[in-house]
Amino acid sequence: MPELNLVFPDLSHEKAWIEIIKEFKENGERPKPYGLHLRFGADDFKGFIERTKLNHIGADLENDKNKVQATTYFLLKDDSPEILGAIQIRRYLNDRLKDADGHIGYGVRPSRRNMGLATKMLQLALVKCKELNINQVLVT
Repeated sequence: MPELNLVFPDLSHEKAWIEIIKEFKENGERPKPYGLHLRFGADDFKGFIERTKLNHIGADLENDKNKVQATTYFLLKDDSPEILGAIQIRRYLNDRLKDADGHIGYGVRPSRRNMGLATKMLQLALVKCKELNINQVLVT
């Protein structure tokens, strides 16, 4: 039976990333979570990968007080290149995140909703939170 995994984005995911972004847009939605497209350059996969790596290590935060160090993962089934969803784990919370978004933001592609994927993705993310020494997780 195929297993679901959270995978850190890399250049091999370009085609699948383009497809999930397109599907969100065709459904009249902004891609979720924020880390799936990082707002600026949403059509630039190489830029997305670079910003994702920088955000993962916290190297791109100095000019934006609203951003916090965060890691974005894709939800993949081990027998398919399709990105089923994405999740972003924020390492710490600023005042805005304490009130609105919490440690975890996630989204499932529109055509794969109502299949339990968000629940599974959250379960996998909580394991990642432990690995990142986030002992209390706020999900809003």
